[in-house]
Amino acid sequence: MNKNLIFLSFTAFLFIFSGQAKADIIYSNIFGTPGYDTTIGWTIGSPGNYEQGDAFTPTANYTLTNIELAAGNFSGTNGINVQLMTDNSGQPGSILESFSFSGLGSFGSTYPLLSANSVLDPTLDANKQYWLVSSAPDSSSYEVWNWNSGGFIGPHAATQDNGATWDISSSDITGAFLIEGTPVGVNPVPEPPTLALFAGALFAGILLRKKLNFA
Repeated sequence: MNKNLIFLSFTAFLFIFSGQAKADIIYSNIFGTPGYDTTIGWTIGSPGNYEQGDAFTPTANYTLTNIELAAGNFSGTNGINVQLMTDNSGQPGSILESFSFSGLGSFGSTYPLLSANSVLDPTLDANKQYWLVSSAPDSSSYEVWNWNSGGFIGPHAATQDNGATWDISSSDITGAFLIEGTPVGVNPVPEPPTLALFAGALFAGILLRKKLNFA
């Protein structure tokens, strides 16, 4: 009996099947197809140099894994910057993580949701409000953050002076977005290629063990 092979098989088995959990939806107002209103949304950038933000509140402690939102290009430079921010007395506060997107679809049409995985993996605390804020990459950019199509409302913030002052509404239509995360203390599920690799190691270990036993 080859003890090294047994250890390899057992380790692979534990890695795949112990303590793994899929990312949860922390917040979403995206439902149906395409999941957003194709005809209207919040102005991002020119005209007016607008930044727009919508708030959400986790119900448990999470580690951020992914964000998605619906946004299209109206004119100018094609791109949008998105920031996950803390709350400061009911308005956007400090930046937790920033994301940049380019190649947006033409506003008024149907396009895929913008999606980005978190690199910094910030922790989002239960019952604390956070903001997702969208801004334009330069002064020529005119983007639109599509409204959700389900009539969902919530806290909304807008600024035209790069966040020096915010116009806050406690209950307004929100842009279409989704926030995903992993519950704190639980490891995320490995990607399919990783699972395949370790499953292969497990299978190979079993076969070689049998071969050695019957040799």
